[in-house]
Amino acid sequence: MLPVKYLSLQKSELEYEVQIRGATAGYSVEEMRRQIVKLAAEHPAEHILESPLDVQQDLRGCVEVTCDRTVADLSKLKFNGKTCVRSFIQRVDEFIVARNIASTKVLAFATEIFQDNALHWFRSVRDNISSRPELAAKLKEDFDQSNYDYRLTTEIRSRTQGEHENITVYLSIMSGMFSRLSTPPSEPEQLEILLHNIRPCYASTLAASSTEIRTIDSLRSLCRNYETYHSRHSLFQEPPRVTSDTVAPEFAYSRESNKSTNKFNNNTYNKQNFSYNSNYNKGQYSKNTNYNQNQNQNKSQQQNYIHSVSNTAHNNKQQPYCPRCRSNNHHIRQCTASRDVFCFKCGKKDVKTPDCPVCNKKANTKN
Repeated sequence: MLPVKYLSLQKSELEYEVQIRGATAGYSVEEMRRQIVKLAAEHPAEHILESPLDVQQDLRGCVEVTCDRTVADLSKLKFNGKTCVRSFIQRVDEFIVARNIASTKVLAFATEIFQDNALHWFRSVRDNISSRPELAAKLKEDFDQSNYDYRLTTEIRSRTQGEHENITVYLSIMSGMFSRLSTPPSEPEQLEILLHNIRPCYASTLAASSTEIRTIDSLRSLCRNYETYHSRHSLFQEPPRVTSDTVAPEFAYSRESNKSTNKFNNNTYNKQNFSYNSNYNKGQYSKNTNYNQNQNQNKSQQQNYIHSVSNTAHNNKQQPYCPRCRSNNHHIRQCTASRDVFCFKCGKKDVKTPDCPVCNKKANTKN
């Protein structure tokens, strides 16, 4: 047994549920809802085995209680007067068609749908409205934004296709925007706007079409073909290499078999570019000649500079000196004189420089 949603019941249904539990129903729906919340907790539906009402009254109440849940779902549609009224009306119309709800029931549930300022508005005009079309027209008259068609037309002309937006989704969105206008544009006018607003990547496909695009369906078909081709192109892969697991290696793609073809293509390419390279080389000959001459001049100048520097360094080089024989013709490493002990500074024999009385006497005299 499914649980009963008491707060979704209509007035007659609430009245019956209160009465079979032995209570007196209130005058308003809100009051009866407060009653049924308490009574349902004290007397659940599965505990009610007998009705305190007489047979005729009980049968009448059973007939009035329905299992039509689609009508109760209308209360989920809310409008407070601040959102787009045309979007609300479109949503209600779609809901009515989908659930096959009568217009009279929509008017009966209007107090559940409208909220805040919209509810105050409906109470003030309820006596002058007798059908759903009249209600929709009155809603547009009192809650529609000023210059709505002009502003929506501006948005339509600036609504281009997104970078990752599918063409089918984009055309569907544009169709919804066109339908919101009081007087939707004709198909040629819509097509003109769409051709300006779709992504530029479709231009080559549309230009290559042999037939003139006269309908939105043909535009959708051509753009879908482009998307299909682009998707296949992005998924293309080079043929796999032959492995030990290949079942039919004789049918596999062989890269060596194309070497001769590649050589032929390379020769053709070289022949085609020979004349261009020759002309280019001729044009560059004079430039290269002048450049080489300048390079030779620079090299000669650098060599002269290096030579002068080396000569200067050679002239400034210290002359050789041998402290053993006190000669400027050779170093001490090349000296052939006797290796007797002597002072390297003054040449005094049989004494070393630290112990030389002559050199130390001069040093002490200076100090």
